[in-house]
Amino acid sequence: MLNLLQFEFRRLFRKTSFYVCLAIIGLLVLYAIGIVAQQYSYTERYLSSTPVNPQITTILFYTMRFANLSVMAGVFSALYICEDRVKGTIKTIYSLGYSRVHVFFAKYLASAFAVTLMYALMILLSLIGGILLHADFSSQYTQSSSILYNDESTKQISILVIIIQQYFSIMALHSFYYMISEFFGNTGPAIVLNIFSPLLIYIAFMMIISAYTSFMQNFGDKKIITEATGAIVQVFTMYWLPTMITFFVDLAGGFANMDYGISIAVNICYIILFGALALLITQKKQVKN
Repeated sequence: MLNLLQFEFRRLFRKTSFYVCLAIIGLLVLYAIGIVAQQYSYTERYLSSTPVNPQITTILFYTMRFANLSVMAGVFSALYICEDRVKGTIKTIYSLGYSRVHVFFAKYLASAFAVTLMYALMILLSLIGGILLHADFSSQYTQSSSILYNDESTKQISILVIIIQQYFSIMALHSFYYMISEFFGNTGPAIVLNIFSPLLIYIAFMMIISAYTSFMQNFGDKKIITEATGAIVQVFTMYWLPTMITFFVDLAGGFANMDYGISIAVNICYIILFGALALLITQKKQVKN
């Protein structure tokens, strides 16, 4: 197992696609930081007589949207995980005496490490950008009107909590990508579905809820049904896989309405669920001759 794990990590660091994804993420993060700098420079020059410094949460918000980490992670996961099946080298690995479980965990840990490095690069550049822009790194206070709270309340958001929550979110996406890539075993379909299937699942869920609401309103109190389905939609919107990553952050109302403790717990459940399904697919999938 240890030899297989070492082999996977050596293969990871020799892959051109890994470094290309890192470079793209780095360039996009720098672009996002440039946008923040330009906006605050404009505010200082034309709208404010005193210096205006951005909040670090604002910089993170922009870098998470523009860096497209979920897209880069989805593309890389498909390329890395499907490679052995596409090239037929998976048969050679099994012939060396390694079990499907060994192969699964070696590939899972190596690909998860790669996505972790992508995320670390994004966070590191964001923090450096915050220092250069003299950003406010203190905990931020925002107004929340989430259904998880009885009324509008002030929430204190720590930068460390946001970073931790984001990491669990991207790891949950990685488990989902692994499951999809292992199921198809083909790079093209895996890349397409890794990018679009979270959104397609969200759209399908919204269509089902909308149809259910229209149907049930004929048999009960319309107000109660509408409020109940609205609550379900809001919770699903906030805690479905891509909510707190890239452009889907807008669906959750930004950082304000998210309950970070619940989000981390939900993401851990996603990691376990999709990881277990991926392992099951690995054990059941036949190797083509």
